[in-house]
Amino acid sequence: MVHEHRDSAASARLSRRTLVAALGAVAAGAALGVPRAVAAQAGTAAATGLDDPAKKEIAMKLVSSAENSSLDWKAQYKYIEDIGDGRGYTAGIIGFCSGTGDMLDLVQLYADRKSGNVLAKYLPALRKVNGSDSHSGLDPDFPKDWRKAAQDTAFQTCQNDERDRVYFDPAVAQGKTDGLRALGQFCYYDAIVMHGDGDDSTSFRNI
Repeated sequence: MVHEHRDSAASARLSRRTLVAALGAVAAGAALGVPRAVAAQAGTAAATGLDDPAKKEIAMKLVSSAENSSLDWKAQYKYIEDIGDGRGYTAGIIGFCSGTGDMLDLVQLYADRKSGNVLAKYLPALRKVNGSDSHSGLDPDFPKDWRKAAQDTAFQTCQNDERDRVYFDPAVAQGKTDGLRALGQFCYYDAIVMHGDGDDSTSFRNI
């Protein structure tokens, strides 16, 4: 998901997301591993990393709350709609977009792992619409087939793995490199989900 511009509706969504993420992060501070005794110690980033399973679960819930108004992030595998932000379809647990390449990578991974799946036939169309908001070759059945694929645990695993590869793992790794603990790593994760990690001026590494 790469965010270079937003219309008024998307801007409102961003404002709500920022508020939810900030309030959620504050509320979850202790659970994310920032008690004073620990925070006072240097070099504890690894021990308090967001990749701890319990902390990662909290992070998934916070991002889901901001993205989908629900803490049940696992219910979002089937989510798909065009939110009118110029990126085509937005779908899945992290908002994979047909116009930004991460949805293409996800569907390609699914095809590599499970040939002949219900989404594999859309790969040519996803390659063509990449970089645009077009639905050409996707409508009318792509949303229905996405929801069908979302019932497959193999596709759910692909979503998890692509989320980690593209967003979660790079954010946590950079946070640890910068000496941040779990709460700071979560801020990085939320930022990379919102802005992507490309080369443009508003991407994660350039803001």
